Amino acid sequence: MNIITKKTELSTVIEKLKSEGKTVGLVPTMGALHEGHMSLVKACKKGNDIAVVSVFVNPTQFNDKEDLKRYPRTLDKDVALLEKNGCDYVFAPSVEEMYPEEDTRVFNFGYVESVMEGAKRPGHFNGVGQIVSKLFDIVQPHRAYFGMKDFQQIAVIKNMVKQLHYDLEIVSCPIIREKDGLAMSSRNTLLEPEYRKNAPHIHKVLEEATHLTSQMNVEELKKWVVDEINKNPYLETEYFEIVDDTELKPIQDWKENNVKVKDGTDVNSIMRDMMSIILEGALDQELDEELGYSKYDYRNKETDNSRNGHSQKTLHTSYGDMEIDIPRDRKGDFEPQVVKKYQNSITQDMEEKIISMYAKGMTTADIESHMRELYDLEISDSTVSRITDKILPIVKEWQERPLESVYAVVFMDAIHFHARNEGRIVKRAVYIAIGIDMEGRKDVLGMYVGQNESAKFWLSILNGLKNRGVEDILIACVDGLTGFPQAIEAVFPQTEIQQCIIHQIRNTTKFVSYKEIKPLMADLKRVYAAPTEEVALAELDSFDEKWSGKYPKIAKSWKDNWANLSTYFKYPEAVRRLIYTTNTIEGFNRQLRKVTKSKTVFPSDDSLLKMLYLAMIDITKKWTGHRQDWGQIHSQLEIFFEERLERL
Repeated sequence: MNIITKKTELSTVIEKLKSEGKTVGLVPTMGALHEGHMSLVKACKKGNDIAVVSVFVNPTQFNDKEDLKRYPRTLDKDVALLEKNGCDYVFAPSVEEMYPEEDTRVFNFGYVESVMEGAKRPGHFNGVGQIVSKLFDIVQPHRAYFGMKDFQQIAVIKNMVKQLHYDLEIVSCPIIREKDGLAMSSRNTLLEPEYRKNAPHIHKVLEEATHLTSQMNVEELKKWVVDEINKNPYLETEYFEIVDDTELKPIQDWKENNVKVKDGTDVNSIMRDMMSIILEGALDQELDEELGYSKYDYRNKETDNSRNGHSQKTLHTSYGDMEIDIPRDRKGDFEPQVVKKYQNSITQDMEEKIISMYAKGMTTADIESHMRELYDLEISDSTVSRITDKILPIVKEWQERPLESVYAVVFMDAIHFHARNEGRIVKRAVYIAIGIDMEGRKDVLGMYVGQNESAKFWLSILNGLKNRGVEDILIACVDGLTGFPQAIEAVFPQTEIQQCIIHQIRNTTKFVSYKEIKPLMADLKRVYAAPTEEVALAELDSFDEKWSGKYPKIAKSWKDNWANLSTYFKYPEAVRRLIYTTNTIEGFNRQLRKVTKSKTVFPSDDSLLKMLYLAMIDITKKWTGHRQDWGQIHSQLEIFFEERLERL
């Protein structure tokens, strides 16, 4: 690693590296580095050949001289940390080096610099513009990396890049937090112990607020957040706003930024957005190769041909018609390959490559890599995340959509994942409900992220189903869920419970000797495959007598759970096959596990739910029609539940 203090020296080094075809990334910092900064360095190293990190406490962005004096300066520690994390060049200039004379430039960032932090710290963002533009001029990076902790600053810098026509990509990186949820910041070291202890309360309140958007309007939620923060005696809110993520304009109504949907099929518009972004990027890349130079890179231009705007084309997709911009060249020689000149539709294969990658479990980094390999297209994982984040309001709508009044059978089960929560990795259970209505149609009724099974938890889920229009569930099939019988009794008291036979077998035979498993299973089969409940009980007594000496807990478990294990005996064969096992939901869960196997830890509960929803949409495309034997099942259910069905 090299430490450089002079502008001219760094410019010379960078120019040589670029002449060798190397890509350069820049991470601007003010020092006092921590793991949040290192996440930017790692992202920079991953996306570029060379990582340059600037360490400079910029005086022009401080409107409080005392604040400037107090700002921590730890260059030696910073250098050691950067070397450990793979930084190639550290740029640590003096104030005199960066400002040999006063910088009198005044930027006009418009609205984005006049609100929130800009209003509280006049001149701050102008100072940011001064130093960042100087660094861009010196380093001329291909990409620059900033943390989302400074969200407004990123908006200002993007505005500056556009104004000054810098040919570089601004990469926004996720916030890195302490174990207690506080965003990592160099200024945290300046907090007195009691203030540091109470600071995470802000994040806790904001996290909770994200789950209240369906219960409060914008103004109500803003007031709630301010009140909750101010309840802490060590905190006082300066400002709190709910704004859009581009222009930072206040949101007046949730509908302004949300896509209203009735069901999962309305995800089509989001999918079209993703496809158009990727295709247009691929086409621009193709034209770059055709001309031999990238946009704004006139120094490497060796042709008399040039770009000549765009023309629009309508493409037919399975998600509906989509408008995309096709780049043109001055001579008319450009023949695009990703979308050919006379092509007016997207093949299913192409759609699957573009859309299903995320839904089928690829990480955003995998997608970025895949698109580069297929089309030599650079699409950042942050772009993919931003696009797929539009799914979240759709998920909420889907979770709250109206349901049928009666379901013949509802299967319930849980699948477990790991996700980050307040800086810690925690185990999350996703509880899934799949219903079969009286027409035999199968549907995922809901997916709920929770912690521990309990009667209270299941009560909230079942009440949620009732509030969405469910008046009755004839039979509920579950895997011995803790607290479920009490909850179903409270909400749907007439519902019959069938505990999964297959799960019971697995749970009670997992410690049986390999040599004895075959004869034991043969005897156990006589129990659950018996023609009547009376015969089954007799066979269970025989099993107990034969095997209780070696495995006393097996028969005991079956007898203890018999009330919910034996429900299926009262029904004819067709209904028995439907309800005696939760294979219906187990098969769905297996597909979810296949989709999510590449994700060991999800960054948040929202990220987990987002991927599961997209996967669910993909899986349920094949759920058409009903079971072949549904006519027979329906007739039998009408007889068994005649009175209940007549009342509905």
